[in-house]
Amino acid sequence: MLVILTFVLQLRQNKDPSKRDESWKLRLKRRFISELNSIDSHVTAIGDALSSQHHVRVLYGRNDLHQMFSEINDVDMVLFFVRWCSHCQKYVPKLIRFAEDIQGWWPVLHIGAMDCYDNAETCSEYGVNAYPEMKLFWKAGDAPRSPEGESVNSSTDPLLRAEIIDFIEKHIKLGVPSRNLPDLNPSSAKCVSDLWLSMPSNVKKILAVIEPKLSYVGIELILDLSGFNSVRGIRFIVGVTPAELKSIRATSLVLLERAQEQRLLVTVKNTTEAREMFKSQLEKIGIRPRQAALQNPLIKTGPKDSKTSVIKIAADPRKVYVDDIETGLRYMLHSELTLVDEFNSTQLDTLRIFIGAIALYIPLPGQTESYLRRVHLLLVRNRPPLKAATFQSILKNATKGFSFRDRDFIGCKGSEPNKRGYPCSLWIIFHLMTVGCYEKHLQGNEQNPYKAIRLVRDYVLNFFTCKNCVSHFAKAAANLDSELDKPANGVLWLWKTHNDVNVRLKGDISEDPEHPKELFPNVNICEQCQDESGSFQQWRVLEFLVTHYGPGNIYDGTLRQRAFDWVLISIILVLLGVLAAIIVTLCQIPRAEDIEKYVEETSDVPAKNDAIMKSTSKQTAAVTDTTPTN
Repeated sequence: MLVILTFVLQLRQNKDPSKRDESWKLRLKRRFISELNSIDSHVTAIGDALSSQHHVRVLYGRNDLHQMFSEINDVDMVLFFVRWCSHCQKYVPKLIRFAEDIQGWWPVLHIGAMDCYDNAETCSEYGVNAYPEMKLFWKAGDAPRSPEGESVNSSTDPLLRAEIIDFIEKHIKLGVPSRNLPDLNPSSAKCVSDLWLSMPSNVKKILAVIEPKLSYVGIELILDLSGFNSVRGIRFIVGVTPAELKSIRATSLVLLERAQEQRLLVTVKNTTEAREMFKSQLEKIGIRPRQAALQNPLIKTGPKDSKTSVIKIAADPRKVYVDDIETGLRYMLHSELTLVDEFNSTQLDTLRIFIGAIALYIPLPGQTESYLRRVHLLLVRNRPPLKAATFQSILKNATKGFSFRDRDFIGCKGSEPNKRGYPCSLWIIFHLMTVGCYEKHLQGNEQNPYKAIRLVRDYVLNFFTCKNCVSHFAKAAANLDSELDKPANGVLWLWKTHNDVNVRLKGDISEDPEHPKELFPNVNICEQCQDESGSFQQWRVLEFLVTHYGPGNIYDGTLRQRAFDWVLISIILVLLGVLAAIIVTLCQIPRAEDIEKYVEETSDVPAKNDAIMKSTSKQTAAVTDTTPTN
């Protein structure tokens, strides 16, 4: 807006109706465009600075994944994650460090990462049903040989490197054709001269690793050097070496150069230290494995279309928002549950009852409740095993004109796309279920006051897609049934467990700095819940939870947001109208020098008028004198 105002004011200052020279307008226009371009280039530079430091490609969608599969390397490794998963957020820095360590492997191995929050259907196609999930894919034409790939079980660097090598060697043994894979087998050359006979003329150096039979360090070095044209890596098994190297009996690195004596660079006793020591020796002789630049490196901001709302109503922590509930339900049904390949008998029973319980215990808008009841009814009509495709058809058939409104999180809105969100909304859904079940029990409409909390447990153990979270929850819920001896204990058990999670995640990478983890409820929203020593009074907490998650405390934030937006838009339109009127007025007001010039040009008009009047009078008199009389 400031740039536009500056442009208009300068246009006003240079306005001169008596001149037709347009050069100043062109200069101003170029400056205006230049200033706008400088804004864009500034934003791009920031993005480049964030993204250029990593060696992992962001896969924004199915097309990016297919593009990765079509490239000439043999193996792709893909991390499937969701932005809200705290364990995924911890895993990503490890992946980045690993990718930097093996960046020399790029002719053979490419690494990508896909956020399944935006790509649930694609992730499901590749057999992903929990996060984080790392998979290896062997290429076959323009697609992976196995659509679901092979899951990676290791996360630490040495074990992960070994697992990738095992994956490669397994496919070599199967006789699967490779595209760009160097020879990983031990060399059987009898002498050094035989090595050079098998090498292209452009190869000037050979780095030879002598190692035990079961060592991985030789293959790791070969892959490290796979991107070099003039340097090759080979490996020998101890005792099966060229005659010139027979004396070497321990893990060693030898430099061979044409027409020169071999040079022993380093010998190590502990093979676990060999890789780092070998890489250090390579750097000393000017060899540093490197990777080509990536088109879409991994950046901290997540997928490119992930944005936080700029204009929003501040959430009131004392309220529960329908927006958080429905946004969470939409993700649960259409992104989380659709990852299940096949619902067995136990899972289908759990899902049926769980969906029905949400509709029964949580006060939702009428259309949403009806939709959930239709889903529940269609699930009841189907027998196990229930395929993923059938479940998706059930969701589609239950719609009947219904769709979750275009909502976003309000109370669960994070300061960044990877903060809060779905886990927050899921906790709200769980709390609403336990409170609703407890209230219906008190009213005599529910015989089992523990039904909801057991459903919560079963949902998490069967369907929640954060692996680490499920593990923690399973430990917490191991003795759940023995703790359910009073009707209110389902409500209170979930409250205690939620607070335990908050304590554990305090200071975690997933914590939102604008919404720090704390014990709930705090004194600002329930002062009477704590005694003088700061300890919770459970009966007070129970009263608070029943009220907080009761029907009278659930608000529709979208309606308020739309009303606020209309008011804001109206104000902006009025201000723009006033601004336009001011600009038009400024452009129409003559300048002081224009007024002076006009006065000078018109100052002799009265004299000219007098002369004209006198001349006219004389002409009139003359005409009168010559007029004939009767």
